[in-house]
Amino acid sequence: MEKKSAFSELVVGLLIVALGIFVLCYGFTLKTAETGIGAGGYPKFIGVVLIILGACQTAISLYQKVRSPEFNVDSKKLIKLVELVGSMMLYLWLLPHLGFVIMTPILLIVLMLLFGIKRWVMGLVVAIVFTIIVYLLF
Repeated sequence: MEKKSAFSELVVGLLIVALGIFVLCYGFTLKTAETGIGAGGYPKFIGVVLIILGACQTAISLYQKVRSPEFNVDSKKLIKLVELVGSMMLYLWLLPHLGFVIMTPILLIVLMLLFGIKRWVMGLVVAIVFTIIVYLLF
């Protein structure tokens, strides 16, 4: 493993541990059943697995002798990231007001345009069909 990627592996391992702790804590807020594992059993299990795997990832990356990274910020990629996060935040803010059926195809089309889709008509069809299928399934 390159020393450069060892730092990113360390960060990913720590983020997975943090996610596992969050999922585990959330699992304890769910109702327990009289018999069986109940609604919180699966999130608790997934949380523990994430913590274990994240800890293994962190330990492996520390064993690889991590050095501090050199940051090269590409302004185009940073703008894309801000647009992506902004569109997701706007989606989450408008979802309760406009609903799933209206907001999801709009979000999917915006994300496809952000990632450079060439055939936007096909993207529109895919977004609408995907939304209908998800709506009918759930």
